[in-house]
Amino acid sequence: MKIKIFTFLLSLVIVIIIWWLLFVPPSIFNYLPYSIYHELGIKIVEEYQFIIIFDLMFSFVLFILILKFFDSLIK
Repeated sequence: MKIKIFTFLLSLVIVIIIWWLLFVPPSIFNYLPYSIYHELGIKIVEEYQFIIIFDLMFSFVLFILILKFFDSLIK
């Protein structure tokens, strides 16, 4: 049980560090959602909202992948 909590916390710390790097300007990674936003011509949300949503979704997917990776190392 302690190992599961440790892997969860370690994954969370890694994602928080990456998330912090994404939001500290200038972030080269934010050019990708910027390009997607302008290429698709999305007008439902503002550009900065789209970038934040994209970064949050990317962080969630990254968290799941890192957590599964650490779980597979334990087994």
